[in-house]
Amino acid sequence: MFGLIDMKIAVVSSGLGHVSRGAEVWAESLAIELNKRGIDVTLFKGGGKEDRPFERKVPCLRRDSMLSRWASLMTRHFFWRWGLGSPYGLEQVTFALNLIPILLRQKFQIVHTQDPWIALMIERKMKSSGVKVILAHGTEEDFSFLLNFQYVQELTQHYLDIDRRRGLPKGKKWFAISNFVDCEKFKPGDVAVARRRLNIPDDKFVILDVAAIKAVHKRIDYLIDETAILKKEYPQIFFLVAGAVTNDTARLEQLGRSRLGADMLFLKNIPSDEMPYVYQAADLFTHGAFYEMMPIAILESLSSGLPVIANKNTVFDWIIGDGGQTTDVHDKGALSSAIEEYITNRKLYSEKSSSARAQALANFEASKIVEQIIAMYKEVLKDG
Repeated sequence: MFGLIDMKIAVVSSGLGHVSRGAEVWAESLAIELNKRGIDVTLFKGGGKEDRPFERKVPCLRRDSMLSRWASLMTRHFFWRWGLGSPYGLEQVTFALNLIPILLRQKFQIVHTQDPWIALMIERKMKSSGVKVILAHGTEEDFSFLLNFQYVQELTQHYLDIDRRRGLPKGKKWFAISNFVDCEKFKPGDVAVARRRLNIPDDKFVILDVAAIKAVHKRIDYLIDETAILKKEYPQIFFLVAGAVTNDTARLEQLGRSRLGADMLFLKNIPSDEMPYVYQAADLFTHGAFYEMMPIAILESLSSGLPVIANKNTVFDWIIGDGGQTTDVHDKGALSSAIEEYITNRKLYSEKSSSARAQALANFEASKIVEQIIAMYKEVLKDG
C-alpha cells in the first residue's frame, strides 16, 4: 500500500507564471494543497519566480514571445502533429524537452498536468522509466488523442460517460474528479472595499465574467451586447471582465467602450492574489461560452457568493446547481432577460447568492476534491 510518504509527484504547467487561465490556477492550487498534506510535490512552471520551496522554473519558448509566434507560423503546416503548430504547442514542447531530464534524475513517480503535449511527450519518452502520467483533461482534446494515455482525469462524470460510449478500451484507468476551489480564499467580502480597489462606483450593478478576453469560444462580444441591451433601461449596469489578453482584446475593449461608455472595465492578466477582490466587487457572474470542460472561474464565483448565469447544458447545469441558472445563450436577449430578474427581484438574488456559496462548499471545496486526487494517485501507483 502506498501512503503519502511514498509519493513523489510533479505538477506541471508551462504557462504558470506568465499566463492567466484556469489550467495555471489548477496547477498552482493543486501543488499548494498537496504540499499542505506533507506530500513530496514539485510544481514545475514556465515563468515567474520560484516563490515557494516546492516550485521550480523550467526554461521554455513562451507562447507570448515574438520568436514563438514566428516559429509557429513556420512549423504549423508540417509539424503540428508533434505539437509545433501553435505558440502554445511550441511552449509545451520546449518545456517538456527541458523537464524530462529533471524528472529522470529526481525519479518522480507521477506527473500530473493539464498541458496535453507535455503529457504526451513524457508519456512516450519516459514510459520505460516507470513514470506515470495523468492528463487532467481541461483542453478539449479529441478522444483519439486521449487514447494515448493510460491515465486520464476527466473533470466531470458526464465526460467520462461520453468516453465510455465512444469505446474506452478495457484496462485503461480513467477517472472523473472535478476541479476545486479554495472556499476560504474565495468568499463573500466587503463590496465597498473591493470596488475602491478597482475604482468601480458603489452604486453600480456589476456583471462579471472571468475568461480569456476574446470573441471566439469565450464570446465576450455577446456579453457586451447583452449588457448594452440592459443598460438602456438600467443605467446602473457595469460590465467587468478579468482575463488573459488575446489578439481580440483591443477590438473588444473598443466595442465595449462604444456600447457601454465608461461603465466597463477590462482587467488584463490580473495576478491570482487579486482575484478574490474581483469577485467581491461584482453582483453577478455571467459566461457566454456555449460549453467548457469545467471552468474554475465558475467555481470561484459560486464560492464568492455570486449567482451564476451560463449556457444551458449538462455540465453547467451540474456545476451551478441552485447557485444560479442556465439559459440558451445562442439567442439574442436570453442572457439579458435572465440578468434582469436578479436586478429587479432582490429576494431571488439573495436566495441564489446563499445557494451559490452552499453549492461550492458542498461539491467543490478543495479539501474534499484533493482527497479524491490523492486516492487516484494511490490507485495509479498500485497499477504495476
